[in-house]
Amino acid sequence: MKARLVQAGLFLAVCTVAAAGEPARTARKPLELSAEFAAARDEIAPRAAEELWKKIPWKTSLLEARQVAAREGKPIFLWSMDGHPLCLG
Repeated sequence: MKARLVQAGLFLAVCTVAAAGEPARTARKPLELSAEFAAARDEIAPRAAEELWKKIPWKTSLLEARQVAAREGKPIFLWSMDGHPLCLG
């Protein structure tokens, strides 16, 4: 118990000394995008017509999807994968 108190005291002393040596932080200005970057971003950003798949009421539960498909007489689209979708490890 005594050793823990000594460790805690030393830790607090080191933190206090380390914090005293840090320079004061100043507020940063918000980043401004260059016109060239903004134009490139707007050119490659998906258009509303390209994102219609977001309007589909996707289900994450197979049981719930089966119930809805049976009720509405529609097929099920099942997407199954293992790992990162971009193969990043």
